[in-house]
Amino acid sequence: EEAEVARADEHSAARQIALRSLATRARSEYELRQKLIDREVEPDVVDGVVSALRGEGLIDDAELAMDLATTLWERKRMGPTAIRHGLMKRHIDRRFIDQAVESLGSVDEEELLELARARMRSLQGLERHVQYRRLTGYFARRGFAGSEVARVVTRVLDSPS
Repeated sequence: EEAEVARADEHSAARQIALRSLATRARSEYELRQKLIDREVEPDVVDGVVSALRGEGLIDDAELAMDLATTLWERKRMGPTAIRHGLMKRHIDRRFIDQAVESLGSVDEEELLELARARMRSLQGLERHVQYRRLTGYFARRGFAGSEVARVVTRVLDSPS
């Protein structure tokens, strides 16, 4: 009986750690497990707490992936590659990452043009090849790539200011 009480106390303490952690920001299942392991919670208690929180809907990697992907696109203007990388760093399951990135749809060329024009303001006076290199580098760092970026950059460089 004493062992059961100690077990219940450990489970309760681990749950409190998890809930406090989730109160500060949404976390992936992996991140929450890591947090509990770092706090030296027994592995079977970690499994029980994480399973219970998942059952209560407090941990949902699919929803977290969608939320993060949307935020990275809308607020930070990150492209598909950067979004995918950001979600992978959070150790979210690849199938949830794929769903989240696909849900964003394709990138609108007008939005890329807007980003390129805004960036171009700081590149005025530089030689064309330098502007091209810096703009394509800017898009690459933001997770955009391919012929669409090259086309947008060329269009911005060829348009009269």
